Amino acid sequence: YLSRIFKKEMGIGLLDYIHNVRITNAKKLMENQSDITVKEVGDQVGYYNSVAFIRAFKRYEGMTPGQYKTSFEWVKTVYR
Repeated sequence: YLSRIFKKEMGIGLLDYIHNVRITNAKKLMENQSDITVKEVGDQVGYYNSVAFIRAFKRYEGMTPGQYKTSFEWVKTVYR
């Protein structure tokens, strides 16, 4: 019932919304803390299984968290 009302009001499913919030927070963590591991990021944003975190991240961002972290670190070194 809650999911139907949420989707009707927000235009996005409840689980999709939760995943988007978690992924956004994960990206911020990886951008601000270069020494943090992918497992630690997943734990901090609410994924209790790193495989589930990696799968969700790839579904919403089109790349794995490790690839995102590497690409972001590369951009930071180029534009210093």
